[in-house]
Amino acid sequence: MSHNSRQFAICRLAERCREGLRRCLGGESNCRQTQPTPQRIRPTKRSRIAQRTGAAMIEFAFAGPILFMFILACVEFGRLTMIRHTADNAAYEAARYAMVPGATAQEAIERATNLLATVGARNVEVGVDPEILLPETEVITVTVRVPIAGNSWIAPKYFEDYAIEASSHLATERYNPE
Repeated sequence: MSHNSRQFAICRLAERCREGLRRCLGGESNCRQTQPTPQRIRPTKRSRIAQRTGAAMIEFAFAGPILFMFILACVEFGRLTMIRHTADNAAYEAARYAMVPGATAQEAIERATNLLATVGARNVEVGVDPEILLPETEVITVTVRVPIAGNSWIAPKYFEDYAIEASSHLATERYNPE
C-alpha cells in the first residue's frame, strides 16, 4: 500500500463515521438510541455516629482521665523546667553583677532573688562565696537553691525533699596579681 492509498483509506473511514453520525442524529431506525438509566432511590440510613453515642461516652470515660493526667504532667514539667532555667540564669547574672569592682554579695543576692521572682519562685536560697568580696578575691561562686515543694503547682507533696540547684563560677575583674 502506498502512502496515497493509506491516506485514502483513512479518509474513507472518516467519511463513513460522518455518515453514521448523520444517520443517528437524523433519527433513523438503524441508530442505537441511548436513554439515561433510572437512578435507584435508596432509603436514607441513620448516621452511625448517632448510634454510637454511648460507646463514645464509655471510651471517653476510660481515655479522658489519662489524657488529663498527661496534660497536667506536661504543665508541671514545663513549670519546673522554666524554674530550672531561671535559676541557672539568676546564678549567672548574680555572679556577673558581683564580679565588677565595688559590688557586694548582698547586691548579688538581691539580683538573683529579683530574677527568680519574675517566675514566681518562692522560698529561694541564694548564696555567694566568698560572703565578703575583697579586692583580692579571684573567683566568685553564686549558688541558687529553689525547693520544688513550694514552687510546684500540681503535686507539691510528692517532691518535698527535692530542690533545683544552680551555680555559677566567674573570675572577678578586680583581681590584681601584683
